[in-house]
Amino acid sequence: MVHQAKAVPMGTALCPKTYALLKDIPGLFTAGFSKLSPNTTIFPHRGNDIPPKYRCHLGMIVPQHCCFTVAGQDYSWKEREWLCFDDAEEHSATNQSNEDRIVLLIDILKN
Repeated sequence: MVHQAKAVPMGTALCPKTYALLKDIPGLFTAGFSKLSPNTTIFPHRGNDIPPKYRCHLGMIVPQHCCFTVAGQDYSWKEREWLCFDDAEEHSATNQSNEDRIVLLIDILKN
């Protein structure tokens, strides 16, 4: 079965430049902005690996005291930098700041 991302009209209208940049990425499955509220933890979990995919975060607004853990390894988001990982690996996130953390989140299908 071939999976393909479908454009959401409201999203493409609100973010036309982002849509234009992402729409032709081969294997693009999901794209959207992810907000992690202040003093919030996303507990360890694994993504649904059907279909298998890589998850990528592009740091947009990244306050200090935000941490991301993949397979036991800690990372920090950085603004304007990608952080990519296998969604099947256990991962978690924490925002211990008083500000929202925003990333552009995309899923790319594994070949």
